[in-house]
Amino acid sequence: GDSVVYRDRRYTVTKIRRFNGKPQLTLEECNGS
Repeated sequence: GDSVVYRDRRYTVTKIRRFNGKPQLTLEECNGS
């Protein structure tokens, strides 16, 4: 149930809690940083 945030060179990968038994993965662009 923990949220894991992985910061990549250009994108921030945010792994949210599992949804319907499947891990929800979202990609967001790093603006500024």
